[in-house]
Amino acid sequence: SLAEAVKEGRIGAIGIDVYSAEPMTEQHPFWEIRNLPNVCLTPHMAWAPVESRQRLLDTVVANIQAFLDGKPQNVVNL
Repeated sequence: SLAEAVKEGRIGAIGIDVYSAEPMTEQHPFWEIRNLPNVCLTPHMAWAPVESRQRLLDTVVANIQAFLDGKPQNVVNL
C-alpha cells in the first residue's frame, strides 16, 4: 500500500487532500502515517480559498462566452 511504501522509504514523501472516505477515520491506512515528517495530509480543501473559487468561476464564464462566440474551448469529443 501507499502508506507502507512511505513508512518503508520506498516513496520519499506524499501530499494528499482527497480520501476514499471523508473525514478520514482511525481505520484509514493513512491514519498511522499522518504525523510523519514526509507526509502532508489535509482535508479536501483545495476549493476553500476565495482565489480558487474565483479562478474556477472566471474559467466557467470564459468557456460560456467562447461557446456563445462560436469558438468553444475545452471541448471533449467522445
